[in-house]
Amino acid sequence: MFRHAVKRDLYAQLLQQRNKLVDRYAGLAHVVEARELRSFPPIQSVLDLEKLRVYTDAVEHGPDASASAQWDGTDAMVLHANLQPGQSLLVQETYDPNWHAYASGGTLAVHADQVGFLWIEAPPGEQTIRLQFETPLENRIGWVLAIVSGATVLGLLGLGAKSAATFYKGAVE
Repeated sequence: MFRHAVKRDLYAQLLQQRNKLVDRYAGLAHVVEARELRSFPPIQSVLDLEKLRVYTDAVEHGPDASASAQWDGTDAMVLHANLQPGQSLLVQETYDPNWHAYASGGTLAVHADQVGFLWIEAPPGEQTIRLQFETPLENRIGWVLAIVSGATVLGLLGLGAKSAATFYKGAVE
């Protein structure tokens, strides 16, 4: 009983920390001080409340600059931000190495931050960034194999049905 109460309290504290991020500038994208974000050690557990508090304070009380994010389908997002020198963009979307960021005809560095969100290093100034999830080669190979496997199964079912029909036709005669 006591452990459940402690877990519930920890979960409530985590939700409060998460909600702080939403209160200031609602949305997935936030302008952060790159130097400050780099200085944090990785957060390995949701139970490490002190590290989470420091992290959320850095995002919540970071630069007074807004950023916006608009989904473009399921695999892309358009970000807008006005960055000053030393600032970067934090996007509250789970990091994967297949996320790529593009702006002004170039590629921007995308990293995982301390909690596993996307951290984009962009040059100072007014930025429009396209964040694109590029489907890995392994997934595309998997799709092809699934189609070939499905066609093989359908072909075998068709041959089996034809053989069964021939067998029963011969048995009736």
